[in-house]
Amino acid sequence: PIAAIFGALRRNGDRPLSGRLVINTLIGSAILRAFYGFLLLFLAFAVKGGYLDTTLFGRDVSDGFALSVMGAALGVGTFLATAVGTRLRIHRPVALQSSGLIITAGLAVLTTIGFSLAMVALLCLVTAVMSGIAKLSNDATIQERVPERLRASAFAHSETVLMLAFVAGGGLGLIPVTGRVGVGILAALAA
Repeated sequence: PIAAIFGALRRNGDRPLSGRLVINTLIGSAILRAFYGFLLLFLAFAVKGGYLDTTLFGRDVSDGFALSVMGAALGVGTFLATAVGTRLRIHRPVALQSSGLIITAGLAVLTTIGFSLAMVALLCLVTAVMSGIAKLSNDATIQERVPERLRASAFAHSETVLMLAFVAGGGLGLIPVTGRVGVGILAALAA
């Protein structure tokens, strides 16, 4: 069914996003991007709603500081993904993405069990790193597997799909549940 959606995205009869590897890396990247979008919005509302304890290393911090910690974790993770990812030689992009999804889902399970600001910040950091590396894997696959005449269109379609995944994840983050339940649902979906 997902392949049929991508098959509808044609340019002059050609499919910019075609081939099993290209589609699979795009799906893996979109899942991690949705995870990122969910965390960004859900955790902001969890802190403001009082569903996340704002104690960090034994000290009670303000809601604003807790939000800053999570935002910094997402930002640092994105930076690290770019710094590390540009030096990686990506030979098996789907294996890299699936490993990232397993690590992120496992950490989400651990965060659900030991729900604290420090664990949530670690989850944000790891999710941002894995999401960024997954995107770089997707870009490398498009660069390698898509014919040059379709490459620009493939990158545009890919970015559109990733933005829609981010927005969909953020939309799911608006569901009003407690912090632990929300991260638990996210962990279950990722698993």
